[in-house]
Amino acid sequence: MKHQDENVMNNDNLTNEAKHDWDEVYARLIASHEGLTEEQSARLNSSLILLMLKHVPALEQIQAYLDESRAFSLAPPVKE
Repeated sequence: MKHQDENVMNNDNLTNEAKHDWDEVYARLIASHEGLTEEQSARLNSSLILLMLKHVPALEQIQAYLDESRAFSLAPPVKE
């Protein structure tokens, strides 16, 4: 799986407990959307983001994540 920004899914910045097989994480994320309408899928994403952000103590860090994610979503797709 290729990504526009390697830092988005870079295990080097994570603790030993949080290292993941990102292909498996991605597969599970996609599977969680199976059978949902577009609206339900958007609600699932919003809920997931809010649940995960509960673990980020500083509002400034949340804003940094939002800014990085927005830039990632606006970047052109990677050509394989």
